[in-house]
Amino acid sequence: VVGVSSFGYSGTIANAVLEAAAAASALPPSLPPLVYKRRSFPWYEAKDKGLPPSCRLAGCMRASSALRRLRRLPDAAAHVQLQSLTLDASEELSEWLRARREPLVLLCRGPVGGAGALLLLDAATVVVADTTFTLSVQPEGSVRLQRRPAGRATATTLSASDAAQAGLVDSALSPATAAAESRRLVQRLSSLPAPLLKTCRSLLPAPSVDAALVAMGSLFPRPPRSIGKRLVRLYVDGESKVAVVELNDPSRMNSFSAELAEDVAEAAASIGRDPLVKAIVLQGAGPHFSVGGNPFQREKAGVPLAAVAFGCRTLYDGFGALYKLGVPMVAAVHGKLIGGGVAACLHADY
Repeated sequence: VVGVSSFGYSGTIANAVLEAAAAASALPPSLPPLVYKRRSFPWYEAKDKGLPPSCRLAGCMRASSALRRLRRLPDAAAHVQLQSLTLDASEELSEWLRARREPLVLLCRGPVGGAGALLLLDAATVVVADTTFTLSVQPEGSVRLQRRPAGRATATTLSASDAAQAGLVDSALSPATAAAESRRLVQRLSSLPAPLLKTCRSLLPAPSVDAALVAMGSLFPRPPRSIGKRLVRLYVDGESKVAVVELNDPSRMNSFSAELAEDVAEAAASIGRDPLVKAIVLQGAGPHFSVGGNPFQREKAGVPLAAVAFGCRTLYDGFGALYKLGVPMVAAVHGKLIGGGVAACLHADY
């Protein structure tokens, strides 16, 4: 038996299976010697769920008028068409775009310009332009873009292909293809799980490939925490208003784990809700402050390296949150202090 599989950019998988017979004469004439199957790969062909939520911005518009239309979009992936649009900017429009977490797919047609239009291009998840699109760019830079490389645009008016080359739009297609592709993208984004969308929005694009892999490691599902005691004790002295954060896993010499890191972060959040706290003491229960990482706590087989790297990075988020509270923090160290325990103490002021 011989099998051949082919995966193409169009999103299809073709499988051919050939099986040799004992003798050619033994094959019934009605049975073909070759079986060929072609199946669509589901990530590319999103199921048609009807028209996606959309709005159309056209002509010469004020930012306030555009914002009224944009605010009618639901909290879901949405389709926004820019048709021969000139749009000015405003702080309210900029703030709304920064606050929105759901995907925006832009379809750009005809001449588009203005500082507000650049803000929309910068904030959109995907920008699809058709061949009629042109973009007016102000080299003096009245708008500071955060996600798209405006510095690569050297001309004041860019064609669709020039804007795609400069990174201001993601693709330049024929009018019919652009319309269909933008709708397909909205439907595809609508089916993605919320954690993936949140990660892509908050942690990507990353400064390096390694940083991107660590960010995507946050998507690996962690097993639920087993029932047991909390590994950090928190108490606040009522008279002095000093908060004491104590690592409380003495049987394992306060070695670091995901559970201990989670409890440190919760303690930091609790202190942050009390505006009267004047100082923080970080200490360890038992004979030792902390021996750092636990060499006996192995990751389960099958956990991706990116997930392990993300877990290592988040171990210290709670200590960083304590430092960011802005009150003096003292590390009261005793016994052994090894490895990651030293890194935890470096977040303290004394």
